[in-house]
This record gives sequence, structure tokens and C-alpha cells, in this order.
Amino acid sequence: MIDSFIGAFETLADIAAGRGLEGGTRVSRAGMPNGFFLNDLVWYGDGASKRTAISRGFVIEPSEISAFSIPQLNDLHERLRILLGILGEEYTLQIQWSIDSDYRHELEAYHRETLDLRRRDPVHGQFGVLIRAERYERYKAAMEAGRLRRERLTLFFSRVIDTKVPVAGDRAVAEYFDSLSKKESLAMADFAIGALTRLFPDCRVALMRDRDHFLFYHRFLNANLQAFDVDPLELFDPGYSIQQNCLHADGITPAKSPGVSFQLDCYNHAIFAVRQWPRRTFPGIITALTGMGFQEYAITMNIYPKRVDKVIEREEQHIQRLQIDALSERKQSLATDLAAKQEKVNELQQGKVIPLTSLYVVRIWHRDPDILAARAASLKNAFISMGGAVIHHATIPENARQLFFQTWPGWTFGTYRVFDLAAEDSYLADMIPWSATFTGHLDGAEAIYNGARGNLVGVRTRLGNTPQHGVLFGMTGAGKSVIIADLLAQIGHLFGFRLIVEEGLSHGVLTRAQGCEPVLINPNGDLTINYLDTSGGPLSPLHLAFSAGLCLLFCGSDHGDEERRALRHAMIVENLQQLYTDVFNDWILANEEAAEELRWRAFAIEKFRNVQMRGSQLNFVDAFAAFRDWEESKPDDVAQFIDSLDEESVAEFAKSPSTANLVRDLAFAYLRREQFPTHSALVEQILYNQRGGIREREESDRVGKLLRSWSREGEKGKLLDGIGNIRIDGRVAHFELGQIPEHATEMRAAANFLVANYGRQKIIGMPRSMPKIAIFEEASRTLDIPGGVRMIQEYYRQMRKFGCNILAVVQQYDVIKNSPVRGAVIGNSKMFMVTAQQSREDAKDIGQALGLSEKTVETIHSYPLPELMAPKERFSAFTYITNDKVKRMVGTVKNVASRELLYAASSDNETFDQRNAVLGSYKNVVTGIIEESEKLLCASEESATDPIL
Repeated sequence: MIDSFIGAFETLADIAAGRGLEGGTRVSRAGMPNGFFLNDLVWYGDGASKRTAISRGFVIEPSEISAFSIPQLNDLHERLRILLGILGEEYTLQIQWSIDSDYRHELEAYHRETLDLRRRDPVHGQFGVLIRAERYERYKAAMEAGRLRRERLTLFFSRVIDTKVPVAGDRAVAEYFDSLSKKESLAMADFAIGALTRLFPDCRVALMRDRDHFLFYHRFLNANLQAFDVDPLELFDPGYSIQQNCLHADGITPAKSPGVSFQLDCYNHAIFAVRQWPRRTFPGIITALTGMGFQEYAITMNIYPKRVDKVIEREEQHIQRLQIDALSERKQSLATDLAAKQEKVNELQQGKVIPLTSLYVVRIWHRDPDILAARAASLKNAFISMGGAVIHHATIPENARQLFFQTWPGWTFGTYRVFDLAAEDSYLADMIPWSATFTGHLDGAEAIYNGARGNLVGVRTRLGNTPQHGVLFGMTGAGKSVIIADLLAQIGHLFGFRLIVEEGLSHGVLTRAQGCEPVLINPNGDLTINYLDTSGGPLSPLHLAFSAGLCLLFCGSDHGDEERRALRHAMIVENLQQLYTDVFNDWILANEEAAEELRWRAFAIEKFRNVQMRGSQLNFVDAFAAFRDWEESKPDDVAQFIDSLDEESVAEFAKSPSTANLVRDLAFAYLRREQFPTHSALVEQILYNQRGGIREREESDRVGKLLRSWSREGEKGKLLDGIGNIRIDGRVAHFELGQIPEHATEMRAAANFLVANYGRQKIIGMPRSMPKIAIFEEASRTLDIPGGVRMIQEYYRQMRKFGCNILAVVQQYDVIKNSPVRGAVIGNSKMFMVTAQQSREDAKDIGQALGLSEKTVETIHSYPLPELMAPKERFSAFTYITNDKVKRMVGTVKNVASRELLYAASSDNETFDQRNAVLGSYKNVVTGIIEESEKLLCASEESATDPIL
């Protein structure tokens, strides 16, 4: 580190040691700034000065100010006033707001993941590569054409520090500056991050480091950046100065066209400075500037605190003169001015007003001077609309150059201060461009979409390695299936297993592209899903409860008789317990050696839970999954752990009434499917092994006969009774329930429950380290079943620890609004997607549940429906609500699907059958999708970036 530091700052060390330049620093405060990127600081100067200016940037990501409600704007105004008040006399603040089309780093990271997918999975990853590559090429072309929009808000806190060198010698000087810069960098970070996070908990705040400072400067000085494919970071050399690293053009040259301030990097620039503040301001007034209908402009505010005592002293002198003039001239206007001055002194003395000085500059640029002139006129009109603010258009070359230098990032120490204006925090807060483009989780995005204003939005379903459960709210025709299909196409490769439960085969073609086939649930088919099969997991109280809940559905309505319902539930659970115990006892008699090994393993898992997991919320099933994963990764350690157990403890464990059932429960994790009890066996158990008094026996007989109608010989077919014959070994378990008649409501509800329970057992039986995702397109149907609420609660509360994401689609919010499941779903979800809601009441209810502003609710209500749009302009919009480490992010996403995706996201059984037949003639499904989709119309690339709000 020291050697590289010495190399980077050889000039600095020479000057500080007295060799080289005579006198002070080489950097003039009156000209073009220069310095270095040092230990996450922008270090202005070269170390020869006794006092040096330093600065550090902080990227702020608030919501777009145009989406704020009136109460939010008022609250923001007060918080910005506090920000201006914390500067004291030590710090100055520079606010940089800019707009550009630069999404290069995020798109390239997304593209690298796509290329990696193509290498890792050249067969089943083809469709994902196709969709992701189309997105990348579309967004890259839009970026290079300047059609994308990205607002950036950056704050630079700056101060002057003592840099008189107390040592001599190259190494000693280098160590001194290294230590000093690190200390100052940390101190500035502590001050700014502490203040910003307290004042703006709703904003994402990020520290800027050397690479970030370099990129910001490079973007600032090179307007032509997006025309080149070279990554600017490849050009960064910490040993070079700011100008050497970032200023690659011929320099700032005088203008050749009227109205142009100067030329830089092949662009014409016009620069404006505010000469008079608006006569009246209000929160949100700045949208006149941030909402201009073009890009390629930036706003810079340099804010300098004033000493309050000096300001009061100056105002008191004015008061004295006014008192004399008012007495001598007897003018009411002078008396009014006098009262205003006295009131101002009172406010200053009481701390109600903070005096400041500010430089306010707007710079616009374009290649074509005529377009630049038109935009300059628009800018002037925008300022006029802001309460009659007056601006100066700098067209004199030296005047324009010096004004431009004052806007360099972090530089608030120039001597060219002729455009500084006196200000107060009360109205200067309204002039701060506190707005940034909504980008979601664009850094490390798993999926990328268009935004509402030409921006790009990133979506992530996992933060770190933690699954982020989600809910999609959407009415019929709002494009829900296409949104889910698009999301799966972009992120599917990240999951080792996908469970999809739907009605309509919207994802049938996508499933085929993964080398799998949808499982069609048909009452008249030969498919059997044995709901008593634990699917590779231990028997658990939850499994018993779910099975009993399904049986209660089979029994039909109890007409609100809670006592009968409770009796039936207890009877079914008792018979299930006995049935499993009988099967277990039969298995023990036939497998004595395996039974002994089972006892040791059960005791080992329970001891593992008690010793190594130590969680009151963790049960035997959790311990089984963790123990299994441990055994797969470190089999020798597990074998040693089991060998360390003593026989006496194992025997006591197997006989103890409190733990003996764990041995039985574990056995079902290893039974073959033909060894499990079936629905018919349960019916026989209830009918022919009746217990209790006359009433209980009569009820047992009634329940048994009701359950018999769901057996293989009954009218419901083979779906729920018999040895399970479903086998899903692929990466996708896709269940289609749309072939069950609409009038068969009980069968539909039972099938939803059955599939959800099967998926749950399948997920638990997989390694927890494997990422998984479960998507329920008609989650509300499961709620119709006794125990269905608990099933959904189980998914949202427990599946995260098994590495599984849950995404439920809710068509009508009323279904869960007053349901007990609402708390589990809303409370455990970190990602929400809300599509068009034509009912204003539904939009309000969702907004209230998710804590959305009135303006966001109105936006959701105003989204257009895709089915009402022309094919070449079709898109679906949704509000994306997600959590970050420190803030909640809310913004609009515009999903413009490619024709290949639209073809694959077939929306009903008939369409799927047709496309399935057509694709059957192709050797490669993805090739078939590409060729067949050419006939479809889809939105153009240009329309994808059109604003929709």
C-alpha cells in the first residue's frame, strides 16, 4: 500500500518536502480545479498547501419528487431545512442533480450473468438466455440512442483541513498523508451518513468511494461517454490527478454559435446562474426543473453557511439606518421595511431562520446548437414559472468557464463568487432538486424492466441468500400471467426447483422449454396424488392437520355447527394417528435391522436439534432437514456424531412416551410410496374400527360414508386415493388445475390443497442450500379448505428457512382482506406487485394494507389494461414495492414483453394445445418458439421507453 501510495503521490511528497515548486499549491482556486482520488476522498490540491480542501460524495436515492403527495412534500421540506442547518461553520454542501442515459455497468453485469447461464446450461437455459439477451440488446440500444432516463442525486460534503506536514522524507510524508486522509474520510462518512440516515430513513444512502468519485467525474466531464463501449473503470489510475483521469477532451473551447457558453467533448454547452430567487416558493416547486421534457442537463447548488452573529450585526446596522430614515422621511414603506428587518433579527436570534449563501447553476448540453437554443428557451420559461426567478445566461467565454469550474463535483472553494446569492433555509429547501429515478434493485438485478419515465428498474427475489416472498395483486386482463412468465424467464435459472400451480396453462410452453411437462390434474385421469404420503419427509403434526383439513372438505358443509366440526376433526386425526402407527408397526416387524438403525438416527437428529440448533421455534422436521444437509456435505462428521451416542440413551429415547413417536415419524421419511397408507385405508379405519359411544359411532359411520365418495371407486376418481404415481424429478413441478370443471368447486379446492401440500413436502425433502421458488397463480382457492389458511401461513412463515421463495397471485384483495391469512402473507412478504385496479375501492384497500401514498394509489387506479391497447403499443404496468436494507422502495414498472415471451406465455388450455402441437414438429422447442413467434405483433423498442405517467 505504502509503495503504491508513494508512486501515486510522488509529486505531492516532493513539494511537501520542499523539492520542486516554490511556494504554495499548484492548484489555483481561481481556475480549473484539480486534485486526486485518495482513500475515498476527493483531495483538492497536491499537498503543498498548509490547508487543503477535501470532499466526499454520498449518493441519495429518494423517490421521484413528482410522485410525492402534499403531506410528503411538506415533510420533506422540513427535513431539508434541518439538513441545511447541520452544516455549521465547518462544512459546505454541494448538491449535484443530473440526468443521463447511463445504465452501462448494470446492463453489463446482467449480460455477464446471461453469458454464464449459456455456458452452464446450454440446453435448458436456452429460453432464459433468449429473453435476457433480447432485454440486454433492447436496453443497450435505447441507452446508446439516449432514450433512457436516469436522474441522479449526489451530495458532496466538503471542508478545509490542516495539511502542514510535520515530517520529512518520502515514506514518512506518504504515511502521514495516508493516515490523515483515512482519518478524515472516516470522520466525514460518520458525520454525513449519521445525519442523512436519521433525516431521510426513506432514502437509500450510499457512500462514494474512489471508483465512484472517478465515475462521477468521468461522467461529468465526458458527455459523449455512452458512445463508447470501453468501461471507464479500466482507465482509472489512482496515481493520476482528476484532470489526467477524467478530462480526455481537447479542453473547454469558446463557443462558435450564439447562445452557446462553451464547447466540451463534442458538445455545445449553455450555462445559467440564478440571479434572483423566486418571489414565493412552495414544496414541489422544483418539479418545474426536474420534469423538463429532455435529458442532458444538470443542476448544481453550492451552499455556504453564514455566521449568524455576523448576519445579525449587519441587519442591526440596516435597522439603525432605517429607523433614522423612517423618522426623517415619515414613509410607510420605510416603516414596513423596518418591521420586516426587526422580525428577521428576531427569527435569526431564535434560530427559526438559518442564513446561507448559495450558487445555483443549471447547465444544458447538446450536439446541435439549434436544439440547445430551443432547450435554453424552455429552461428560461421554467424559471419564469417558478415565481419569476431571474437567471443569467453566461455567454462571455471567461465568465462561462469560471462559472463551469464552480460546478465541478465537490468543489466549493473557488474564488469566482459573483453569482452567489444570500438565502435562507426556509425557501432554499424548496429549491433543492431532491429527486432521483426509481431503479429498484438495479445493482445486482436478477431481472430488468422498463420504468414509467424511460428508466430501468431492477428486480431481485433474493437479498444476500435470503428469499424475498412476494404477492402479485391483479385483476383479470391486467397481464398477470405475462408478468410472472417474464419474471420466470429472467430468473428461473437461479432456482434448482420451481413449483408452479395455475389454472390456464399460461406457463405450459415455458415448462416444456425446461425439458419438463405440465402435470394436468383431471378427475377422470389416471393420476394419483396420495395425500397421506409424506414425500420424503418425516410425519409431522402439520401434515396430520393438513390431511385432516382435506378430509373435512370431503365431508362437505357442517352448516356452521362448530361442535360437530371439532368432533369430526378430532375423530379424523385420531384415526390418522392410528393408521400411521399400524403401518409403522407392520414395517418394524418386517425390517428389524432397519428399525434399530432408525432409532439411532432419530435420537441423533433430536440431539442435534437440542445441542446445535438451540431454537425453540425449530421442530423435528427442521432438525431433520438440517441434519440431512449436514450429512450430504460432511458424511464423516455425521457418522462420528452417531457413533458417539450410547446405546442406553437410544433405548430410553425410543421407549419414552414423549419421544417414541419421533421414531415412528422419522420412519415415513424412508418408506417407499407403496408402503404408505391410502385414502381407502383411512375409510376402512373409520368405518370398521369405531370407538366411543353411540353418538361417536354414528358420526364415524356418517364421516366414513362421506369420505368413501372420494375413494377410487367413488365419483371423484383416482386423483386422491391409491398409491401415488406422480413422479417429478425435473427442475419444474408444474400443476395445471384448469381441467377441473368450474362447477366442481370442492374438487378444485381439494386439488389446490393437495398440490400445495405435495409441493411443501417436496421442498422440505430437498437440500436447504438449493434455491427454490413456489408460484401459486390462484392462491385464494386454497383458502376455501379447512386448514387452507394454515397451509398458506405455513408457506409464508416457514418456507424461507428451506431456501424457498413464495410468490402468490391474488386476483381479488377482498379474498384475503378479512382472512386470518392476511397477516402471514402481507407481514412475511418483502416484494409486492400491484397491477391495474379498475375499482378505486380495491386500489385504496391495497394501498392501505401496504402503506402506499394517495398519489401511488391513484397511479395504480389509472394504469391502462393491456387488452385495450393496440398490439404494437401493448404493455402491462404495475407498482413494484420492495424493501432495501434501509428503505422501502416504491415505483412503477412497465413490462414490455418480447414476441417470444408472448408466444410462450399462452393464456388458456386451447392455445397451449395448439402451440404444443406446432412446437412438436421442431427438434428444439426454443427454435420453434423463435420461428413461430415471428407472426406475433409486439410493442416496438421505441415505445418501450415512452413515459406512461
